[in-house]
Amino acid sequence: MASHQSYGSRRLVTALEAQGIQVGRYRVRHLIRQAGLKSVWKRKFIHTTDSKYNLPIAAYILDRQFNKEIHRCLKRYFIRELHPLIFG
Repeated sequence: MASHQSYGSRRLVTALEAQGIQVGRYRVRHLIRQAGLKSVWKRKFIHTTDSKYNLPIAAYILDRQFNKEIHRCLKRYFIRELHPLIFG
């Protein structure tokens, strides 16, 4: 069902008419707002992560060794040469 079992003013008017109560949609809407009612439904929970598993953690095979001096040189180059070209 598209409304997820929630009642708006149109659906309430239809339900009340089925019970023999004549009331306008705008009156129902006004009363809903006056009472501070809002139609809310529980969202579907999507389980995305399973952190409770017994599988072994993969070994760190990259063994990356970062050279801080190369990083500093690249940073200086970016600031001196590329930054003015990109950001004016």
